Amino acid sequence: MGKNIVQIGPVSKDLLYIKVADAIFDYAKANQLQAGDKLPSERELAKMFQTGRNSVREAMRVLENRGMIEVKTGLGTFLKEPPEENVSIQLKLIKKNFSELQELKVALEHMMIKNAIRSENHQGKEELLLLAQKMMKLYEEDKYDDQLDHEFHTKLMELGENQSAAQIVNSLRIEVFQDYWAELEYDPYNWVRTVPDHLTLARAILEKDEDRAIAAIDAIDNASIAVMRQAGMRKKEDF
Repeated sequence: MGKNIVQIGPVSKDLLYIKVADAIFDYAKANQLQAGDKLPSERELAKMFQTGRNSVREAMRVLENRGMIEVKTGLGTFLKEPPEENVSIQLKLIKKNFSELQELKVALEHMMIKNAIRSENHQGKEELLLLAQKMMKLYEEDKYDDQLDHEFHTKLMELGENQSAAQIVNSLRIEVFQDYWAELEYDPYNWVRTVPDHLTLARAILEKDEDRAIAAIDAIDNASIAVMRQAGMRKKEDF
């Protein structure tokens, strides 16, 4: 008698290729696959998850790059490591992707802050300080405005006078990391605690104090790292 195959799916559309990668390992766990076992074809997985083959192909590429599967031409795709119980591949990938993208973001922010300090855009620097002061006033009243925070970082990138770098940093903040936060359970007060660092950063740029400015942006970025640690890389439904 043939083995009963456990079906997995469909998959929701946010961060789709990552969720497809997670679903592939959910399939492997449900069917007790081990290292060296063969996975279904892209077509079969796409049908099972009710998603496009491109998303499955992208998920496979990510898993292969991370050393989790092996694609053998003409033979198929095989597991290189057995799936762990109660461990989300989605969150493994988020953690790895986050670390790499955060490193890129920090490097670009350091460059942009140095540019901002050298900039002759004094009006822009005063506007940055005003935004930080507004954030600080709310902070003293135990309030926080996410829109003000967004405006502050947008203005900071404008002062960096490098449109390409600004676009990359803003895209990471708005289009990538926010999707990550949506997958995790954490205390949003992590962001509130960075408000004084925003004021320190704005003042340091005005006073052309590079060391203090870099220390302030690093303190702000550390809130993102704290969120990841606090969440323990668990999904909301794991709580």
